[in-house]
Amino acid sequence: MYDERLAFHRLPANKEERTRVIFNALKDAKVPRFREEKSENLSSNYDRVKGMGGPEEATKVMLSLKGKKQKIKWIRQFDGVGEKYSRDIWMDIYDPDFHDSIALDTRVKNFAKLIGLNATRSEDLEKQLLDFARECNLSGWELDRLIFNFGELILQKLKHQDAVLNNQSLNASRP
Repeated sequence: MYDERLAFHRLPANKEERTRVIFNALKDAKVPRFREEKSENLSSNYDRVKGMGGPEEATKVMLSLKGKKQKIKWIRQFDGVGEKYSRDIWMDIYDPDFHDSIALDTRVKNFAKLIGLNATRSEDLEKQLLDFARECNLSGWELDRLIFNFGELILQKLKHQDAVLNNQSLNASRP
């Protein structure tokens, strides 16, 4: 649900007032964590977008970027956007440069560990997950969304299956 208070043209020009409006909207939306930090980041990002000429101009720049590296670099200029979210944003809009990407969060890392992937470097883990996705006839984006939307269910099923297999092997080894 969209909160009209957060429409770009409705936000106050004064940064302190704008931050307060954003904070209250986050509070009303029951955003559970870091409301103060998020409202300050969003308020600063408003200034950044305004400096680009507004949302329409910023969007034109965003959509004109070429390649993953350029897109990640551009989006990381915004306060509060880290490594994972810099990929998520592009994946959420199904950008073609990110069809073979996976945003490595805790859920994805836990999933990877449970299916036997054990890379320590993020780049290596993403490569292993992309290889796994290809084995499943999925793109990286599809695997990422599958884990995001159904990861907990998949993990529960894998743990249950593992328990069943362990129980069967215990029973088989008994005289």
